[in-house]
Amino acid sequence: MKIKYNRITVQFTAGEALSEGDVVYISGTNEVKKASASEAAKVVGVADHAADAGDPVDVVIYGVKEVVADGAISVGDRVIAGDTAGRVKTENNITSAGHHHTENQEASYTQNTTTADATDTIEAGRTLGKALSAASAAGETIKILVCLA
Repeated sequence: MKIKYNRITVQFTAGEALSEGDVVYISGTNEVKKASASEAAKVVGVADHAADAGDPVDVVIYGVKEVVADGAISVGDRVIAGDTAGRVKTENNITSAGHHHTENQEASYTQNTTTADATDTIEAGRTLGKALSAASAAGETIKILVCLA
């Protein structure tokens, strides 16, 4: 692990050719590849520099880094791996699980019940970070704060 400028990096091996700013996921033992939405839960960070397959690559796990947007993104949006491998998209629809409590109003005691809405779920591990600048369309470069959650 290294602290470099305003970010913390960890070294992995590139499992494929990577460009600086590619969002990456853990694809094997100490190996990373470009991440798309289907690998969002395995995202580990952002490539700090370009690397060929088999070469060492520093991955930003915390700090400020430029990435490529996969669509419109506003400042402050949560970002995750995009539909296009290596890019980011917004995900602002994560909500906490809703709970309902049913009060026992019977004369005889029975346990009160609590249930959770199946529609309100948190998918942990998908958030890559927060957008520090905006993009109006896919292909634009933005700054994000990498802070995995």
